[in-house]
Amino acid sequence: MAILAQGREKVRKIQRAMGGEPPKAAIARSRDLLRRYIRQRFESRRASQAEVSRLNNPLRDRVLRKLFTGDAGVKDYAQQTKTLCQRRAKRKIARPRPRKIEAQFVTGSNFQILTPPYDSSWTASHVGEAQASAQNGSYSLGVGSLGNGSAEAAAGVACWFFATDADLQQRFAAVLEYTDDWWDSAFFYVAHNDFTTNLWVWGPSENAWVAQSPVSPSWSDGVSWTETHGNDPQGEAGGIAVETYFNVNAGSWYLCWIWSDASVYADGGIFGTAGSSIQFNGSVPMMVFGSL
Repeated sequence: MAILAQGREKVRKIQRAMGGEPPKAAIARSRDLLRRYIRQRFESRRASQAEVSRLNNPLRDRVLRKLFTGDAGVKDYAQQTKTLCQRRAKRKIARPRPRKIEAQFVTGSNFQILTPPYDSSWTASHVGEAQASAQNGSYSLGVGSLGNGSAEAAAGVACWFFATDADLQQRFAAVLEYTDDWWDSAFFYVAHNDFTTNLWVWGPSENAWVAQSPVSPSWSDGVSWTETHGNDPQGEAGGIAVETYFNVNAGSWYLCWIWSDASVYADGGIFGTAGSSIQFNGSVPMMVFGSL
């Protein structure tokens, strides 16, 4: 094996020399499909949660009225809990420091190391915040609900991969360095907290997703009544290598995305409230195709 090109610009030039320009419309098409996926899932989740609330809330309120009517201490404790949630939601987390890695294109094995700047980024938000930068390969998410129902945000970055040879098991890996802070807390009500990271690959010639793989970091948590969960005391920071495999055709382009989705839900009522929050910062210093 020999290194044909080293450095992001040289790798980019040799990709184009071998495969021509990748189809520009594919970036817009894949981003539209990602946003549609998030929108449909958000609306579906919200409708499902509304139906459960419609059935459960009247019975819960009747029980709470019988238990706590006339007890002034309950409302005071509920306000203290709400204040604690509000303070926790304002906590800031550090961003990972981007690492500088040199891109490489190795002949004979479909092996490539691709680094920022990448070729595209995308964001979607429903009552949340999302940012992404293809230039430095980073993205961030922030969602929270304090008795206000559902919120969701997603973001990610992508790069073009040119397949020189056909391969039924083309490896796509990425290094993700991240910081996150999540929690959900309930005071006689309910909250949910869900996070996923994904490796998706769009094949323009196939006009389809050729890989849709959930990877880490991810979690799914829920609380009710007087539970509190989260990654206390100061959130988490780490780095992870994630991977998937997909079928490629020789001489074809593939748009490879790494993206994350943060979703929270919390309700409340006359006797209290629930809260849920996610903050996430991610940096992708390299994406790797193939194995040496």
